[in-house]
Amino acid sequence: MDNGLLKTSNPGYENKNVNMGNEGSKERLVADLKSVVSDASEMLKGAANSSTEGLTSARETLQRKVDEVRLQLSHVGTAFSGKAKYAAGATEEYVKAHPWKSIGIAAAAALLVGVFLRRH
Repeated sequence: MDNGLLKTSNPGYENKNVNMGNEGSKERLVADLKSVVSDASEMLKGAANSSTEGLTSARETLQRKVDEVRLQLSHVGTAFSGKAKYAAGATEEYVKAHPWKSIGIAAAAALLVGVFLRRH
C-alpha cells in the first residue's frame, strides 16, 4: 500500500488503484450522526412543552434525518465491501507470487499469538 492506495494486477480485479481512504464521506457521516443525535435531544427537550402538531413535525424531521443516515450507512457498507474484495484479491495475488514468504509470515503471526495467549 502506498498513500492509501491498493494496487492490484489480479485479472479478476482489473489492475485498478483502489482508494482505501474516504475521509470526506466519513466526516460527513459523523456530522450527520451528530445532527440526528442533536435533533433527537432537542425533540425530547421540547416534547414536554409542545403541542401534538409540533411533536408530529419534529418526529417527521427526525425520521427524515434517520433515513438519510441509513442511506449513507448503506453506501459506506457497499464501499467497504468493494474495498474488502480488492484487498482479498491483492492478498491472493501476493500469496500466489510469494508462497514461502506467506507461510513464514503466517507462522510468525501464529507464534506471536501463542506467546500472548500463554502470558494471559
